[in-house]
Amino acid sequence: MHRFFFAFGSGARSCIGRNISWMEMSKLIPTLFMRYDLTLADANAELTEKCWWFVIQKGLYVNVRRRQETKEVPRRAWFD
Repeated sequence: MHRFFFAFGSGARSCIGRNISWMEMSKLIPTLFMRYDLTLADANAELTEKCWWFVIQKGLYVNVRRRQETKEVPRRAWFD
């Protein structure tokens, strides 16, 4: 899969911020799903996309609701 992923370019013209972007995505996306409930606004809506320089999506509307806060149990450190 990584072999054919060219969102950041390839070879001598690859994006210099690629590693920072991967790090941000690996932190942001799980945090988003951990803190919010995401549901489709209309499950029957048609998703359309146009792929030119950037991919433009239309018809993907999402309801976002903050999850209720729960008290976290304090975690024990491995050295306790």
